[in-house]
This record gives sequence, C-alpha cells and structure tokens, in this order.
Amino acid sequence: METLRSRKHKHIIPLLASFTAGREEPVTANDPQECLHMLFPQAKGGDMKAWLEQLRPPAALLEDDERQAYVYKTIQDIVSGVTYIHREIKDKVMFHHDLKPGNILLFYDDGLPTWKICDFGNARLKYIESDEGTGTAHTDENKFGTYTYRPPEYFREPNAFQEQKHGRPFDVFSLGCVLLNLATVLRYGWAPAGLPEFESQRAANTEHAYTGTEKPERDISFHNSPKVVESWIKYLRKNGSRTLCELLNLIELMLRSRADQRIFVWEVDMDLYDMLNPHASQADRQERLRSVVQRSRTPLNRLDNQHNPLRRAIAKNRPTWWKEILEGHSWSYSAPASTDQLRLRTLRVNEHYSTLTAFRYLKEFKEPNKLIGRHGIHKKIEKAFEGSNCVGLYGMGGIG
Repeated sequence: METLRSRKHKHIIPLLASFTAGREEPVTANDPQECLHMLFPQAKGGDMKAWLEQLRPPAALLEDDERQAYVYKTIQDIVSGVTYIHREIKDKVMFHHDLKPGNILLFYDDGLPTWKICDFGNARLKYIESDEGTGTAHTDENKFGTYTYRPPEYFREPNAFQEQKHGRPFDVFSLGCVLLNLATVLRYGWAPAGLPEFESQRAANTEHAYTGTEKPERDISFHNSPKVVESWIKYLRKNGSRTLCELLNLIELMLRSRADQRIFVWEVDMDLYDMLNPHASQADRQERLRSVVQRSRTPLNRLDNQHNPLRRAIAKNRPTWWKEILEGHSWSYSAPASTDQLRLRTLRVNEHYSTLTAFRYLKEFKEPNKLIGRHGIHKKIEKAFEGSNCVGLYGMGGIG
C-alpha cells in the first residue's frame, strides 16, 4: 500500500481501496486470521505476455506503420512508468523487482489503450540515506524477481565480507529484456521469425547449468544466453531504421552484465523522448529532462567511470543546456589530464613507505590474510592516479 500510494502515475496501476478482513477462504469457521485486501481496476485487455504470444497481429495493427507507432508509444509509456517508480520522492527511492510482460496490463482509459505496471509485491521503498543502502539483499529467505528476467548478478555468490544488494539496476536489466521483446515485434510483428525464433535460440544456447527450484522447464532466460541476446540485437539492427537502431543501442546499455555500468532508466526515458519527438522545442526538451533527471549520489572516486550520465552526454555532443542541467544535479566529469603536477605525483609514488615492518609478528599479516594485509595497496593507488586526479582512500585505520 505504501509503495503504490507514493507512486501514482498514468502507467502504474492505481490502488482503488484496501481493507482488513478475514480470509477469503477461512481454514475453520471461527478462523481469527485477518488479511489485507486490495482492490484494483480490471485490465480488460489482459497482460503483455499474452499480447506478445498471439499467433496473429491484432486487427488494429495489421499495417507495419500502425504496429510500429503503437509499439514505440508502448515502449515510451512503460519506460516513463519505471522512471517514476525509480524517482527520489520525499527522501525515498523505489524499485519494482519483478518487471516482466506478465506484470504489465492493458487498460482502456476513455477508450484508449493504456499499459500499466502492476504486481508490486516485491517492490521496496528505501530511504536514500539509509545505513543499509538502497538495495535489497538476495538470500534464501528473500527471493524476488522472475527467473527469465533476472539480471546475471542475482545468481552470483555474495562477497564473503559484504552482502550483495539489488536495487534499481535490477529493474533496468529486466526492463531491457521487455524492450528487446517489443523491439522484435517492431521489426517482425508476430511472425514465427520474430519472438518464437528468438525464444528458441535462447533455449538452445544456455551457458550455465542451473538446478534451482525456480528454473522453468524451458530456460529462455536472458542472463543465461548473453551471446544469443547480443547476436539477436545485431540481427534486428541489420537494415533496420535509424530509430530502431537507436532503440537497440539503449537496450544494449540496459543489458550490460555489470550493474554499476548500466544506463539509468531516466536516461532511457529522455533518449526515447528525443527519438520519438524530433520536432519538440528546446523548451519542451528542457522541461522533460528536468522532470526525469535524478541527482548524482556517485562517490567522488567513481565520477570518471562509464556509469556517468554527464560523460555519456558529452560523448553524444549534447547541447550546453543538457550538461548544465546535469551539473545542477551534482553530476561531474573531469577528463584525466597529464599535468606537470600529475606527472610529479606519479613519480613520487614509485617510492613507498610500508608500515608492515612495524609489526612485531610480521608473519601474521602476510597473505592470504585479507582483513589486515596492506600488500599491493601502493600499486592500486598508483594505477588509480593514472586515470584520475583524485583518489579516495577509506576503510582501515592508518591507511587514509
């Protein structure tokens, strides 16, 4: 209830009412158990999973132009819904954690088809400044998402010293999978050469054996067939329109294997707006960017990495006002420069001072002890200064 009440949007299913009452089917006649019941509007158009699995195109989408216009609008609408889910509102962020075609429903608002995101059972609201971070840990007791649409990092073993958290990048990967399905419909409609062929290729080329209880009988997951996904994007791009190719470029950024390098969903939203509204005025584009952009919370020593919207904006030769809006939201980017000061600093770190000899029992602090050993830290610092003018040290007392 809290998550739905905090995120009211045209493309998010509305909570009409809720009440507490007994079970719908009580175990006994005097069962004291009470449950929370929630009421939602009926989706008369069904869900996107059934819509994608049709054997023939809907009657209103027989022509290529009609189908493509409809699918592009569908993509923009869904992305705008997820962008709003991820927004920082009243010091809280949110993520859905189960985006998939089955959780996107088709309504007819005033007779017009409207897709809405539903099923917020795995969604979480987190305080931005929370000590536990803005992600949710995946444990045996706390599982979320659907196997087919989970990102690859969900299946990695957590670090021995740090519990792995999953936040908004989890949604970006899942959304990228949904958009790739829609891009396939853009190109091939509901023909056998489209989605059925793509699913068959994924099922036949899985890379890892998975024996968990959540794996479906037919593994068509995106994370377990990355080479097929990569080749399918190239297949769709071949002889595709410029707009389709730009969409596929965005999807590639959403499906990156590293969660900390995936594009933000608000960037996808803005890029789609530019793509689909080429004649929009500068004022409209500025208003759109200001309405979706999120504030940077990237640590200082990571501002130069690939996961930086300002860096991407510079690479795309965005106009000055675009960069100014991002800088106004604390995004920063300084290209590494080979200055005299940097060269002197690099020379100085060739001589190292070690505190290891100050310990009486030196053998206790040699590898493989990873908690105390400071071996190789000077090499990491030197390497870091090759790419940045600023390096932050944190952690153990005595280091920095």
